Amino acid sequence: MEKEILYEGPDISYHNWNVDIKRVRDAGCRRVGIRAGYGKNNVDQKYVVNALACYNLGVAVLLYWFSYACNVAMAAAEAGYAIAQAAKYWKRCPIAFDFEYDSVNYARKNGVVITKALATDMAIGFLQRVEEAGYVPVIYTNRDYLRNYFDMDRIAAALGTVYVWYARYTSALPEGEKAIADVWQYSSTGRLAGVTGNVDMNNRIVTFDLYEMGEQLRPTALVVTLEAIQNRVMENRKRGKFTWVFLDEVYLYFKYHYSGEFLYRAWKRFRKYAGIMTAATQNVEECLKSETARLMLANSEFLLLFNQAATDRAELGRLLHISDTQMGYITNAEPGHGLLKMGGSLVPFANTIPRDTELYRTLSTTPGEN
Repeated sequence: MEKEILYEGPDISYHNWNVDIKRVRDAGCRRVGIRAGYGKNNVDQKYVVNALACYNLGVAVLLYWFSYACNVAMAAAEAGYAIAQAAKYWKRCPIAFDFEYDSVNYARKNGVVITKALATDMAIGFLQRVEEAGYVPVIYTNRDYLRNYFDMDRIAAALGTVYVWYARYTSALPEGEKAIADVWQYSSTGRLAGVTGNVDMNNRIVTFDLYEMGEQLRPTALVVTLEAIQNRVMENRKRGKFTWVFLDEVYLYFKYHYSGEFLYRAWKRFRKYAGIMTAATQNVEECLKSETARLMLANSEFLLLFNQAATDRAELGRLLHISDTQMGYITNAEPGHGLLKMGGSLVPFANTIPRDTELYRTLSTTPGEN
């Protein structure tokens, strides 16, 4: 799938002084990069203020730690400092290893020459610790560092998946570099409501290929996908269009607390942006394990219930106040038969489609029937 720009957002630190995160959010920025700190446990002077504002306003973050590491142990320790700051507000978010020219100069002054092998080893040491703690590993880099400092093949082999925050100050990424960037820092002189003076600006870019995504990264990938859909819903509203969003196998969102909570917020928000969300799943048992899913089921205006396993029926009966008589319509029910819940009403239905029709062949998901 072709990469596309999802949204803009700044990255900020103490050097941007007092940032009005609400104005940044209202300007359309869906994610803000925040420097958590630098070197040996030096927390950015504005980190707590910026992080708390993002947390309270529901703005997603990309945290980064500016590295002054001279060896792998120092880099891993810096990751620990970054994780400790992230954990104050988020159980899971992206954390970037930010190793730049000042980092190389600092090492040289301390008698250490940063070779490509050492820089790569330090990146792996930092990012592996981030991943092991349940956060999302991101590496900040540019063209020069990809050539001379970071062996991305070795980093990817060690991590499995690592996201790239790519600095390239240009109006458009050259074709040969588009595949590199998951986040593209396109300017250091951007202007944005809520930020005084110049600010680094980033475009969020992503490819929606989740098939081989590991368990550690899948919750974030699910959220990124839904963020893109949410942005399209908002754009459609500006154009006077309604949007119907259909999520199949929605139980995958509820397997993870992070993605389940994000889905719940989107479910409530879509209605305000002329969007309707419909979800389907055959894995009711997984959904019923999630308090978020149970809340959404109990408060949904429209539900279609088909044949259910005995344990799921009992849970659904208690949750949705289904009587024993009504429960019979989802017990050993034939395909196309079940219960329809509309508001406070429960109505049995039979909607069998004859097998010898074009409609049946079009709708059937059974192999060989279509």
